[in-house]
Order: sequence, then structure tokens, then C-alpha cells
Amino acid sequence: AVATTMESTPPGTGRTRRSPWRVVVGGGLASAVSPGPIALSTLSLFVVPITLEMGFGRTVVTSAYTVGAIGVAIGTVFVGRLLSTFTVRHILIPSFILFGLSVMAIGLTPPNIALYYLPYFLLGIFGSGTILPLIKAVVSWFDNKRALASGVYAAITAVGSSNIPLLAGLLIAGFGWRGAYFVLGMIP
Repeated sequence: AVATTMESTPPGTGRTRRSPWRVVVGGGLASAVSPGPIALSTLSLFVVPITLEMGFGRTVVTSAYTVGAIGVAIGTVFVGRLLSTFTVRHILIPSFILFGLSVMAIGLTPPNIALYYLPYFLLGIFGSGTILPLIKAVVSWFDNKRALASGVYAAITAVGSSNIPLLAGLLIAGFGWRGAYFVLGMIP
């Protein structure tokens, strides 16, 4: 049976009853600190400091976005398969931890292009484990109000993720680009 009321649980979980809107709000907030907002939408803020310190051209620096997106594309296929076997929690928790560590690793990279791209690829791979599970968690709690729940989830994600670039700019100004990546990696 699929949940249809405001006070319910996902089918077959055996958990106590609580409001599914908590999952929507929590999922939206978690999504606001996923790969898109934390690493990919802030990359443009890091172009100048990385270019100056590492000696890379702007194309090399911004191509990290493509490398991260390829990691997400590859990782999402595996996460989809894992979601058929494991619970959302068992995928989401390690994925957020490994994603955060991958973001921190960006700040540790030496001026070597392959080593610069590696953490972006890894954040894409591990970050993909933060995307699908959150969507599954939200939609599994709803039947009749699934579209509304998805809309609220997306709105919370948008509002939250719009603040991450502002935070990244302040962190770069205060700690430099390497320190900013370290702090951004601790947020998820």
C-alpha cells in the first residue's frame, strides 16, 4: 500500500507514524548541499584563484565541471541498481561522507591536471549517491500529493542552493580557495 495521508510511513518499513513533510524538508535541505550546489555551481568562483596559483588555463579549470558531470552520469547508473537492493539510508550516508571528502580533496591537489580532475570525478561518482536516494525518499512517502511534495522539495533545494555560491565567495575571501573547498566539504 502506498501512503496517502499526512501521517503515514513508507510502505513496508514498519516505522512509527510521522509526518511525511519532514522527509520533504530534510530531503530539500540535503539536496541543497549535494554536488550541484556545493561543487559544480560554485566552480566559476574558483576559476581566478585556481588559475593564478596552479598555472592552469581557464578552460582546464572549468572543464572540471564536465569531469564531475561524467562522474555523476556513471555513478547514477550504479546508484539506481543499489537502490533496488539497499535502503535509502544505507546509500545516502556513505555517499554524503565520501562526497564531502572528495570536495575537501580538491583543495589538496597539486598543479597536475590529472590530479586536479580526479577529485571532481570522485565527487561526481559519490555525489550521485546523494541525488537519486533523496528523490526516492521523498516520492515513496506520497501517493496523492506526490507532485506537491516534489515541488516543495525542489523549492527548498533551490532556495538553499542559491546561498551556497554566496557562502563560497565569502570562504574564498576569508580562507583562500583551498580552505574554501575544505569548509564546503564539511557541509554535507
